Amino acid sequence: MFGDRLAQEIEGWPRVLLQQMSVRTHFHEFVRGMLDTNHVVFFLTTTAFFLFLTVKRLEMRRW
Repeated sequence: MFGDRLAQEIEGWPRVLLQQMSVRTHFHEFVRGMLDTNHVVFFLTTTAFFLFLTVKRLEMRRW
C-alpha cells in the first residue's frame, strides 16, 4: 500500500500519523488474534465517518 511504503520512508510524527491512519496496521492486530479496543474504535469511527459522508452526499443529490 502507498501509505505503508510512505511511512517507511519518513521519520518522526508524520510516520506515526500515517501508521495510526493505516487500515492494514489495525487489521493486522485482528489477524494475530489481538482484540484491542483501540482497533475496534478505529474501525467503528471510520465506518461512522464514511456513512456520514454517504448520507450527506445522498442528501445533496435530492436537491
